Amino acid sequence: MVKTVADSKSITKEWLDAQGLSQSVSLGLPEIDDRYHVWRVPLKRKRGEKVGELVIDAQTSELLLDKSTDVPIIEARRS
Repeated sequence: MVKTVADSKSITKEWLDAQGLSQSVSLGLPEIDDRYHVWRVPLKRKRGEKVGELVIDAQTSELLLDKSTDVPIIEARRS
């Protein structure tokens, strides 16, 4: 289970590292969407503009990539 902001940030940082985006994308403040039982983690440029979002299932910690912003879109927006 993903119970805290720290948990959601940790999962997101691991995903960013795996995608090669950790140097150019930072994290906004994660929010729990209790209607759908997911964490929404904003992804930002280093300057602060939002470039996307990663959605994590709060009960299983599974990344919901079909509900998250696609990597090519994040890459295009970060530059």
